[in-house]
Amino acid sequence: MNSTFLKSIGLVFILSVSSCEMNPTKPKNYQSEVLDSIDQPVVKMPEVRKFFIPKNTEVLDSTLYLNEAFVLFKKNIEALSELDPTGLGLYLKASLSTSNKLLNATLPAGFEVPAIKSRVRVVKTQLLRCKYYSQQEDYELLNLGLIELFDSYDILLKRIDDVAQIEDALFVNEFEVKQELEDPKSRLRKN
Repeated sequence: MNSTFLKSIGLVFILSVSSCEMNPTKPKNYQSEVLDSIDQPVVKMPEVRKFFIPKNTEVLDSTLYLNEAFVLFKKNIEALSELDPTGLGLYLKASLSTSNKLLNATLPAGFEVPAIKSRVRVVKTQLLRCKYYSQQEDYELLNLGLIELFDSYDILLKRIDDVAQIEDALFVNEFEVKQELEDPKSRLRKN
């Protein structure tokens, strides 16, 4: 009985080996090609993003761009657009760290408003999503998350530009009021 059992196992083994070798539709190195494609994720590199450039750089250069926390945050976010999505883990951690520092820092007068702080929080949330997708190696969702991150950052820059234009308008108005107070004859001429 043992010999028939061994013969049947041998026959099954021979048939399975021969069937593997006789499969004419697939090339011999098909299995290695499949394994290679599993090891290397298919990631479409996004284009380098061009961010919004504020119009009122005079006010920003003398106020917000002197704030070290904001400058580091800005550099980290903009550097993410130039990097390969498959290796963003450490860069996302660094960007999260700079966003935390920016949220804890005191911004220059006029920029320490809820509208800007809330926009920074939105960017931080997008960073957290991207970090999660990067850890899960879900590169399709990571690319979508990066697009949303960069859109959120653009909105932050536009909001900062709005505040800078308001600050500039307030400065001009303050200058005109001071000038009128200093020169009482100018008020008489206008009336």
